[in-house]
Amino acid sequence: VGVVALYDRTDRRPFDATDEDALSTLAQQASIAIDNVQLHNEAQRLSTTDPLTGLWNFRYLSMSLAREIERSTRFDRPLAVLMLDLDHFKLVNDVHGHARGDTVLRELASRVQEQIREVDTFARYGGEEFVVVLPETTVEGAAQLADRICQAVRRAPFRVDGEEPLDITVSVGGAAF
Repeated sequence: VGVVALYDRTDRRPFDATDEDALSTLAQQASIAIDNVQLHNEAQRLSTTDPLTGLWNFRYLSMSLAREIERSTRFDRPLAVLMLDLDHFKLVNDVHGHARGDTVLRELASRVQEQIREVDTFARYGGEEFVVVLPETTVEGAAQLADRICQAVRRAPFRVDGEEPLDITVSVGGAAF
């Protein structure tokens, strides 16, 4: 993961076995510290992301929404939120199996992400429900995005090689602050 480079000793004597042992111990400790930071970062990422879709999870959504409401209030700026719910999703799982349902959820996430901005927060609320937090967005802007999302979901069947294409629709509700 890293390199330890040592040079220009003031006494100009070569490194001996004692120096090498000390440096080896230092390098091992540095390596452990770097590993710990990477593990901590991965644990933090896993605690805020949905493992199936790769989207933010409910925990992150709660923190993000609170932050955006505070910002909207402080600067008197618009904020909108959309709630998405896959229509008849239980039927997908019951008829085609949970693996196919998981594929549908991942594809939905991909299609919605194509419609939103980088500053928007897109999270899996739970099950087949998703939320999009839209800073600096009026109720009209949220309604336009909701329409684009519905169109993106139904523009083409959800396909998996060797399986029946599924026509999926989504219901979207919104609120503005």
